Amino acid sequence: MTDKTISHAAAEDRHVEALNDIYGTVHIAGCTFDAAEVLQLDPIAFRESLNQYLDSLERDGWTITD
Repeated sequence: MTDKTISHAAAEDRHVEALNDIYGTVHIAGCTFDAAEVLQLDPIAFRESLNQYLDSLERDGWTITD
């Protein structure tokens, strides 16, 4: 059986990578940003998306550690 344990920090890193892989870059006023970087400008929205990601990991049998 595979150990399905991940730290909160590692899960957040994976979430950021997934956001960037899925949504790519965003162009604002001639500047280019990673999608996760733009979402992090709204801490509540970022936290909600991260919580949804963490919930999906737990549904898939992962244990999130501090």
